[in-house]
Amino acid sequence: MKNSKTGSLPVSEIYSFMKEHFPYFKTAPDGWKNSVRHNLSLNKCFEKVDKQPSIPRPLDTPPRPEPQCLPVLSETSPSWILAA
Repeated sequence: MKNSKTGSLPVSEIYSFMKEHFPYFKTAPDGWKNSVRHNLSLNKCFEKVDKQPSIPRPLDTPPRPEPQCLPVLSETSPSWILAA
């Protein structure tokens, strides 16, 4: 996420990153996606961001880390999470 242009990623891009870098997720049942979304929703450093009204909002709204949490995420998260 820290390498993205906006500092945020849609959930679908997080899923794609995980499938690309961790072979297990390519063939795993889709339930893991619900777990990822659930865990992001519990983390206070992420917020649900609605798209602009002129653009229809997809079902997987992008999580975005709160700016004040970026230093904490950088110190405590595995590097593969932030590199997405």
